[in-house]
Amino acid sequence: MRFTLIDYATPFYKAPSGGLMPQIRSGKFIQVRHMEEEYLIMSVKDLTAYHANIAERFFAELKLKGCFNEKG
Repeated sequence: MRFTLIDYATPFYKAPSGGLMPQIRSGKFIQVRHMEEEYLIMSVKDLTAYHANIAERFFAELKLKGCFNEKG
């Protein structure tokens, strides 16, 4: 199984601060297995308030449809 690490903090901090990444940052992560690949996706809390926001962005980038409940 192949492992991929994705960190959404890099583009988040590049835009507002001119590329300065803070030494300490807080956030969230999700772990996703798709086919023969495993992903660890990290994001800062200022960018994604909920774990579902990380998943939504990640699946949109891969152009994968998600599974939804009756409310969608």
